[in-house]
Amino acid sequence: MSKYISIKESLVVDSGTAEIVVGTTASAPISTGTNSSDGQVNLISTGAQGTGYTTQTGVATTGGGNNDCTVDIIAGAGPVTGITVNNRGTGYAASTTLTISGGGANATFTVDSVGNLGSNGKIVKATGIGIGIVGGEVVYNVSAATQGVVDLRISDNEITCVTELFPLGGETAAVRKLNQLNAVSTFTTRKVRVGDIVKNTSASTQTTVAALINETSLTLTSDIFNSPTLFDDNFTIETPANEVYDNGQNFVTTVSVGDEVFDTTDDTSGIVGAVLDNFRLRLGTNLLAIGDNFTVYSQSGGLPRFIPVDGIMFVNPANALTTDIFMSGNTKITLTHDTVPVLQSGIVKSIQNAQLRAITAAGGAEPVVLPPRIYVTSIAAVAV
Repeated sequence: MSKYISIKESLVVDSGTAEIVVGTTASAPISTGTNSSDGQVNLISTGAQGTGYTTQTGVATTGGGNNDCTVDIIAGAGPVTGITVNNRGTGYAASTTLTISGGGANATFTVDSVGNLGSNGKIVKATGIGIGIVGGEVVYNVSAATQGVVDLRISDNEITCVTELFPLGGETAAVRKLNQLNAVSTFTTRKVRVGDIVKNTSASTQTTVAALINETSLTLTSDIFNSPTLFDDNFTIETPANEVYDNGQNFVTTVSVGDEVFDTTDDTSGIVGAVLDNFRLRLGTNLLAIGDNFTVYSQSGGLPRFIPVDGIMFVNPANALTTDIFMSGNTKITLTHDTVPVLQSGIVKSIQNAQLRAITAAGGAEPVVLPPRIYVTSIAAVAV
């Protein structure tokens, strides 16, 4: 009675390309806007000294704003020799010339700059700046590259700061939550997970995902976007090194724990330790780089083929991807596999070892134990 060896034809259950979870995207604040200016008179420069004035305080002015700016003047024998702003007023613009009332109504000064001075520098008024905002969040004066903390949300269009962060008016304001990443993205659809690596590609820094909030927001382990110059930087998200991500796959249905993932780009492999979701596998080793191609082989599936030992004449590694078993009766069995030339002798040796075991075995079929990372993808017999 003939004895047999058995060779299992490997079963490919999936294949694909390792991808980045979220490609280059711009981070974003919760709200942003241009702060309005109250137009308070800040710096001035003297103009015409005029005539007929006397030293006084709180003298009215005309010529701009809401006509509520007052000044203290020093006048010797009629002309004004010194001017100090008393009440800064509101609604003024830089480069406006104001006339000092009284005297000959001909003394002037120029408004060099205006702003939101004193406690008004704590106020930010801009369309939508308060939407979704609460006290304690981070606020940036982007124009001045400074930052502070939100004190109160007054309305959808107004917030106040703890410090006088916006003294000039007209500055760009941005508000965000500390340790939170916001973006026009699809975090839940892309199946971002806790532990994924977030890279600030503009600043070359990185952190990890601490929590998934919703489609457009994540909590970060550390805040790598917290500054007036970092809050809108670009970022990417990728898996830890021992995971494989391929968007659009169906791993939950096709792959099982124990299956082997073969990196066909650099001829390395790893065993599936967990099927995390349809797009992601966790392996027992660091394996694929972004862009590497892979094939997943079943460790339990596959069809065994039986070959009688006394019919085998010799085994020959035909080329890098095939090994021939020449049989008596002018038949050749060709094994197609994925490997490289340096490993072909391993296939031949495995077949020969199975032959030797089969000769001395009491019965049954002796399996050909293939070397690691070698998979027989087809077995065909032809006449020669």
